[in-house]
Amino acid sequence: MQKKRTALLLIVICNSYAVSAQVQVSKEPLHKLSLENKYIRLLDVNIEPGDTTMFHIHSTPSVFVHYSTTMVCTQIKGKEWQSGKNTIGNASYRSFENDTLVHRVSNCDTVPFHVTDVELLLAFKPEQNWSHYPFRYCLKMKEWLLTG
Repeated sequence: MQKKRTALLLIVICNSYAVSAQVQVSKEPLHKLSLENKYIRLLDVNIEPGDTTMFHIHSTPSVFVHYSTTMVCTQIKGKEWQSGKNTIGNASYRSFENDTLVHRVSNCDTVPFHVTDVELLLAFKPEQNWSHYPFRYCLKMKEWLLTG
């Protein structure tokens, strides 16, 4: 009988750990890797109504672009759920320099939630040589960025 209780206790502890564990955002199952190179990592996020992500960590400077108007609920680790509306076409930037975010997101709406998280992996260095980039107007863009 004691062995059964011990086994049951271990199962409960392991399950509670698995539920509370968090992963880096790029490893979260609903954040699908679409593109990655040395400059960016593009994560395509589609959350169906009623579905919820795992707790995940944002720690890389990111641009978020919303492709749906959806009510979502978010929970920062250790805090209460909050609800908010994401609007199609909105974009935002967050550096995560001093505020790593650990949270999960739930789609509280009746329509799918779609957003991309573009993680900026390499810092912009205006002094670098742009001639090797495969874009036609990079050198002109460099001039424009440096002169304001």
